[in-house]
Amino acid sequence: MTRNLSPIFLAVFTALAACARVPHGGVAGPIPAGADALSKDGNYVKAVLVRGSPEAELLDARAHGAEVRGGIAVMPRPDGESVFVSDLSGLHEYDGATGALRGRTDIASLQSGPPAAHTLSRDGHLLVLSSASSNRVLVWDPAAQRLLEDHTNFRAPVHAIRFQGDLVVAELRSTSVVRKRAGETDPVTLVTGMRAPAGLAATTADLWVADRASGTILEIVQGGVGLPEPIEVATGLVQPVGLAGDTDGSLYVVEAGARRLLRINPKTHQAHVIDEPFSVGGEPPPGPAQPRPLVAVAVGACGTLYVTTDVNDELLRYAPRHRQGCR
Repeated sequence: MTRNLSPIFLAVFTALAACARVPHGGVAGPIPAGADALSKDGNYVKAVLVRGSPEAELLDARAHGAEVRGGIAVMPRPDGESVFVSDLSGLHEYDGATGALRGRTDIASLQSGPPAAHTLSRDGHLLVLSSASSNRVLVWDPAAQRLLEDHTNFRAPVHAIRFQGDLVVAELRSTSVVRKRAGETDPVTLVTGMRAPAGLAATTADLWVADRASGTILEIVQGGVGLPEPIEVATGLVQPVGLAGDTDGSLYVVEAGARRLLRINPKTHQAHVIDEPFSVGGEPPPGPAQPRPLVAVAVGACGTLYVTTDVNDELLRYAPRHRQGCR
């Protein structure tokens, strides 16, 4: 049908069609028919929910060499689930089914200093935000739009989560994971001497951390008890950064250096490749080395995985083809 069209018209038509599927600088909206693809292992339906930022100032930040993509957290709603993503321009709430932008919060207004991309984690109905470059850990109520906690005594916090009521933080500057108990001022060290601590993940009683530089995943709390020596549950990875835990005890890992999404059984130490390659592992911006936000993964209520990427600024959704039920 398009055989007789001019090359110029075809080029314009192709570009417009691509923009209609996933607009650069905007949200994707409903995924068009045929746009989904299967993951490498065939167990997930993969879709791009968002490509680029909905904010013009983010594009300006990228033009000046800033790293923009931050963290991700999933929160259930009565009619579905929201996916929160942070970057230099703010905290964005997307609909997990359609990618539609539901709201935005200006994180820079919550703190002094220049804008900073934050990693995220869910704390019940709250969000925990952390930034190594601004040296802050914040606890934010997205429903009330209110800042509840502001911690400044961590040393380049690259990721923070709530674990058994306490804040657990991976510190880049101290190469440690520390735990700050409720009501106490100074954190205690859970593990130190790591080369480059990155993402954290936890169940109700177990706690893990990724070491980006050494390529390992370490278990540091087991059955609610801190381990005197960490247990290596995965080794030989290439820049593991994002980390998330599921209710069945599985760990999901973004292996940035190998551009892979993995599932790891921490009991058997077996690793399974969910998808490869995908758009992670972007080169750091020019200039002096700076703490970089983590490419992240989060798990939804029905086992859906959401992943941020640092190459095309994408929010990806991996919906399981064979669901065993929702929690």
